[in-house]
Amino acid sequence: MDLLLTRYKNIDYVMDMDLEEGIEIINTAYKKKAEEMLWQRWLVDYSNMDKEHFIPFTDYKNKVFKDVNITENNNKVSKESIEETAKKAIEEAERIKKADQKGGST
Repeated sequence: MDLLLTRYKNIDYVMDMDLEEGIEIINTAYKKKAEEMLWQRWLVDYSNMDKEHFIPFTDYKNKVFKDVNITENNNKVSKESIEETAKKAIEEAERIKKADQKGGST
């Protein structure tokens, strides 16, 4: 609920939508929040990158989310699946960071 309030300021806007539109808005809000968090993580990692080991944000994001299979048609997103997806994304980001710090490939 807090996520929606920070994005839309008025929860009535979302609550008055039909179910499918509301779910789509909520899924979009979670995806944007995950991207914002990943962007902040990339900025920290960016400070440790040199020319040789630079990873553009789009590549970084694609590597982190490559195993995430939440499609727009999948309306059965449980709290557990969201937590599992976030956990996988964080683990992948950690793996990329360690490989970058060692100068290795991902």
